[in-house]
Amino acid sequence: MSLSFCKRLALAAGLLLSASGAEAHPDISATARLLFDFEDGRLVRLVESLTFDEARSRILLRDHDVNDDGVFSPEEQEDMARQISADFGRHAFFLEMRSSGRLQVLGRPIAFTAKNEGGAVTIAIAFAMGEPLVVAEDRPVEVMIRDRDYTVAFRYAEDRPALTRGEGDLTCDHKLVERPDDAYFGGLIVPRAIRLSCR
Repeated sequence: MSLSFCKRLALAAGLLLSASGAEAHPDISATARLLFDFEDGRLVRLVESLTFDEARSRILLRDHDVNDDGVFSPEEQEDMARQISADFGRHAFFLEMRSSGRLQVLGRPIAFTAKNEGGAVTIAIAFAMGEPLVVAEDRPVEVMIRDRDYTVAFRYAEDRPALTRGEGDLTCDHKLVERPDDAYFGGLIVPRAIRLSCR
């Protein structure tokens, strides 16, 4: 094996490694929480809350906090909602929801809020169920958040990744479950879903 061939092979390997390393790093990271909103014992709304990393938060503040006061006014939130809906809406807001194993299609958001806490921007996007859902031990709901392009890296908040509201007499529990069959980015990223059941 000639020295020049070895050099070319080493150079190619280096380029592949550097390319895969660059591709494997998402541009944005976000910490997610989910709120399951009940009325009359049925799930009627889902709220996705995302807290962005420092770099993305700076961009959102730069682009949408027009008066630079660190607070998003209603008008500034409307402007951000339009951009987020245009960017994230193409990806169904990265939400995949199943009820009793069946895919639930979420429509357009019904509400949007944004706040800045110490330079960390959090947005909350609310969706209404097409029809109120019964959630039971034998009829669980699962929600997975993933970006198949891996532009955004999601992780669930360590503190209370899922919350319930308005469940009344129901006792609801959630757990994080790995979904290896739904791995993406060449099978390297195994997403986790939040499974909610009530009794």
